[in-house]
Amino acid sequence: MISDAFKAKVKDATNLLKLAEEYTEMHPIGYNAWQGRCPHPDHDDSTSSFTVYYNKDKTWSWCCYGCSTERKNTKRGSYGTDCFAFLMWLSDFKGSKKVLSWPQAVIALAKKAGIPLEKERHSDIYEVLKRRAESYHSNLFPFVKEYLYKRGLDDTDIEEWMLGFGSFQETKHTDDGKWIKQDIPRIVFPLIGRYGHIFGSSRRKLGYEDDKAVPKYWNSPTSDYFHKKEYLYGLHKYDASFPEVRITEGQMDVILSAKYGVHNIVAPLGTAFGVEHAKFLQKEKKTPCFCMDGDAAGLKATKKKVAMLADMGIYAKVLILPDGMDMADMANKYKDKLEEYIQMNAMPYWQFVLSEESLRFEAKLNELRAQSLPAIKMALEGVRSDEDNLLIKSYLKERFGLEYG
Repeated sequence: MISDAFKAKVKDATNLLKLAEEYTEMHPIGYNAWQGRCPHPDHDDSTSSFTVYYNKDKTWSWCCYGCSTERKNTKRGSYGTDCFAFLMWLSDFKGSKKVLSWPQAVIALAKKAGIPLEKERHSDIYEVLKRRAESYHSNLFPFVKEYLYKRGLDDTDIEEWMLGFGSFQETKHTDDGKWIKQDIPRIVFPLIGRYGHIFGSSRRKLGYEDDKAVPKYWNSPTSDYFHKKEYLYGLHKYDASFPEVRITEGQMDVILSAKYGVHNIVAPLGTAFGVEHAKFLQKEKKTPCFCMDGDAAGLKATKKKVAMLADMGIYAKVLILPDGMDMADMANKYKDKLEEYIQMNAMPYWQFVLSEESLRFEAKLNELRAQSLPAIKMALEGVRSDEDNLLIKSYLKERFGLEYG
């Protein structure tokens, strides 16, 4: 983990104007502001849209008014918050072979400024876990890749998330009451932390789908360097400038949603979203948006999470998915339009809380309307003039919510 003190030291040592001048020519446009053509590879800037600011609080910031002018720009993503966001933004372009993560950007600027890197207390363990993940990653046999391709991934996704494969000897309880050891083939998802360290793995069985004695997932246990109750898969892609954190259920949901541009989508690991996860949202001042199954069990679980957050003063949004679909299915269906779909269809806290009551209320109204139909029919038989016809149409719409004629 990169400490706040180390981050601040690197930031203080980095002159953002000089850093920007390595990529584009800058010229002053006023007091403590400079402008130049946008250096981003995807932006063919014909005007000087890119600006660097030296702020009153002695911090640097930047912005391209052509391609990343607002925080809500979900396609471009990075708004000009600091020097780390600047490097991450520059590395994230079409065809990029390496998009820098936040910790990689911090380390790169630390080396540039000649600041020695911090020594992690668990650095030796992290190195072992990294090598282990690399070993699993090298085991991607053709049949494994074929499975991942069918789920909607491509080679870039597999590389980016460092997916792997292994065969693991596990103890299985048979139907006749015996315990046997068996090699279980599993897809390996490295558990990458916010700052790029690998804490372990989550492993999904490949095959044995009908064998209930073989758990679908195996997850690394809690340890002094890995706290399962706090972990969120996908947090190494976290964009601090985006106002929401989207919470879904599984690794494939996260990977495929992120592939098509969904911001800050994460998933708990083998446990329900709980208080420790909520504390992260509270600290970051982010709005959670639950993207969960719309069946009865999914809605019941979401209600508990929303209520728990409300008790902490955090008011969530909820996206109820169509029946039978998860976020991985939604990503494969909507692709680049998925972020827009979330923004258009996610309900605010109050609407989600009232949604079930609204259905009950409407059902009761429909029952009362049905009971009133004989009287309404009788009243309509007495309508003789155009004037009465207009009056009763208005009356039925206002009092009964019914359209007549």
